[in-house]
Amino acid sequence: MAAEHPSRWEYRFDNSPRALALLREAAEEDPSGLSDLEREGLVQRFVIRAAFTARMIDAADDWIDMLTDRNRMSHEYDFAVFEEVANSVHVRYLGLFEAVYDRLAESRTSQ
Repeated sequence: MAAEHPSRWEYRFDNSPRALALLREAAEEDPSGLSDLEREGLVQRFVIRAAFTARMIDAADDWIDMLTDRNRMSHEYDFAVFEEVANSVHVRYLGLFEAVYDRLAESRTSQ
């Protein structure tokens, strides 16, 4: 009998702990203490569309705000806006990613 291959989401989930750990590490730092490169990386770690499409998120307004912030940062080079978005990642968005991760982990163990 051929070994079963994990589904696509399971494969991605298996590879997500490192990305989440890096996001958590960066977001838990005081944004003002991060280097410019670290702050830029922090703002770019978004996977909103997949989570929204899969209906794995609850706080839709927060996710929409996150998407808006992500889009602002792709076209905005104002350092004050950058600081504001980095702070939002620290205060609001990290918890959203952790909730999705926990939900996926629970879903996987219940299968």
